[in-house]
Amino acid sequence: MPYSHIISSYIGNFSLAFPYILISTIIVFFVALIRFSSWSLIICLIGFACSIPNLFKTFSFSPEIEAKNAETSISLLSYNVHFFNFFKPDNAMDYIKYCDADIICIQEFTCSRKLVDKFSLAAIRLSLYKYPYSHIEFLGGNKNMKKGIATFSKYPIIKKEKIDLNSNNHGAINSYIKIKKDTLQVINCYLESNKLTQEDKNITQWETQNEPIKKIYNKLSDAANTRRKQSEIVSSKKNPNISSILCGDINDVPSSFVYRELRGDYKDAFLSLGKGFGNTFHEGIYNFRIDYIFFNNFVEPHLFSVDKIEKSDHYPILFKFEL
Repeated sequence: MPYSHIISSYIGNFSLAFPYILISTIIVFFVALIRFSSWSLIICLIGFACSIPNLFKTFSFSPEIEAKNAETSISLLSYNVHFFNFFKPDNAMDYIKYCDADIICIQEFTCSRKLVDKFSLAAIRLSLYKYPYSHIEFLGGNKNMKKGIATFSKYPIIKKEKIDLNSNNHGAINSYIKIKKDTLQVINCYLESNKLTQEDKNITQWETQNEPIKKIYNKLSDAANTRRKQSEIVSSKKNPNISSILCGDINDVPSSFVYRELRGDYKDAFLSLGKGFGNTFHEGIYNFRIDYIFFNNFVEPHLFSVDKIEKSDHYPILFKFEL
């Protein structure tokens, strides 16, 4: 493995653990303060100083701008629906219809291969009848279902491009949407996941066995390197000459290379309008912000929210804006 990939693996895995490392550092700091351990205090302070850039990406102390709910706002919903919760009755479709956003960007989109089924593509289109325009790319699946990524819009989609990420289950799409006299670019992406099984996530095994730790580390490293390449491909598609939004599930945290690459000179909707950690992935003790909406200077932000509903292992994120 090239040295650059090895370094990228270490950085990628460290970035994933950054929130926990920061919390541990704070605990050690207060313990050292109580015990008057000067060396521990110095080490902690150095750690804090090095953490500041990542801290301000991970945690929003206060919104950069004031939110407003203008009547002229356009709304965009980005949501990893976890394959509609494997077709369970309590799924994300009802929420999507209730939200009534102007543009819907769905990751882990899926539909039944059966022509007559509640989750056939025809049935999904019928449920989303308010969205006559769509851009869907299927990336994989099995004998029962097709899996992919999809963007639905109330406004005409005048140009569609599939962004090939060299992956069987992950991908991105680039849609150009005509909104009155303006054109909005919307890049909807779903980058490589860590592919951790429930067994991998069982922390009790880590305490007694070395092999599971090595297996998990290798999975995280491989995924980090793959996302690094994918983020460069997606970022190259950004159009700096028109209103542009990049959104989706990037499966990486704000302190990562992937975040920096995809955001570039765009703004982070959460940091602009949100507060706190803004975690979007939730599964037991695993809580991270890995779903994002980035926008360029041609987009005027109005409102951002994370709706903590239990329809998927991700929370939906909503962005209101004006061109």
